[in-house]
Amino acid sequence: MPGHGPITDDLTGLIELNSDLLHRVAQAIVEICETPRMPGDILADLLLRFGADPQDAASYYLLHPTVYAYLTYLESAGKLEHRIEHARSLWRSS
Repeated sequence: MPGHGPITDDLTGLIELNSDLLHRVAQAIVEICETPRMPGDILADLLLRFGADPQDAASYYLLHPTVYAYLTYLESAGKLEHRIEHARSLWRSS
């Protein structure tokens, strides 16, 4: 049962859409991080790239854990590197 949207009996199309979006967002993050970026800047670039416009603070801040999950995944996959520099968390493509 989807967490958002109507109930459906056939998840095949939704699974494909979600999988495609997951891969597109991951690739976008790798591209965004060609120069070292802080997580907040990565989120801003993603929102602009995908035409998303959170309407309130709650919507905006709820996206932060998602970005951190992608960053952690991409680092474990060897696609990103992380470092702390001048008290800033920086992510860069490997």
